Amino acid sequence: MSDQSSDFLKWMPFAAAVAAWVAAIFAYLTARRSGRALRLAEQQEARRRPVLVLYLLRGYLRRVDEDRIYMFLLSVSNPSDSNNAIAQIDLRIEYRTASNFLAAVDVPSVSQDDEMFRQDNHSRLEIPIRVDAHHTVAGWVFFRVKKALLEDCTVDAYVIVATDSHGERASIETALVHEFVHEAEIKTS
Repeated sequence: MSDQSSDFLKWMPFAAAVAAWVAAIFAYLTARRSGRALRLAEQQEARRRPVLVLYLLRGYLRRVDEDRIYMFLLSVSNPSDSNNAIAQIDLRIEYRTASNFLAAVDVPSVSQDDEMFRQDNHSRLEIPIRVDAHHTVAGWVFFRVKKALLEDCTVDAYVIVATDSHGERASIETALVHEFVHEAEIKTS
């Protein structure tokens, strides 16, 4: 019996080492699998995060009496897996005064129904605007600014800022807005 117990004692460290290696390999594989599961969960969570992407298709300025009416044809996409909505759209006008003072003003969108754009296939974007997951909406957004506000000023940029229902903001900037003059206005001038 002493021979058997001495053989058993000789194999015991080897058996323990093999068991330790098997446990280490198992722990390594489990850690890799859980790391992949964590990355996948993080990617899914990122896709659920509300996000809006703005595209500017056209931009016009029309001078009417004492106002400037800015009209932008926007496309708003929601690439996330969650439905979203636009709660507010503002136009930030960044300008320089005659004394070279830099300033900016945020102008909220208005429900403007410009008869010049009735022939256009796109409708107005009226707040609030629902944007479902993986969908896009497009339409005209209007802003009305008093001419006196920008008198003797140079406009540096126009920034359209959309705020979603979660308080997240998306923006797009342009420095160029075409002046829109209707044919009937040219004939009467």
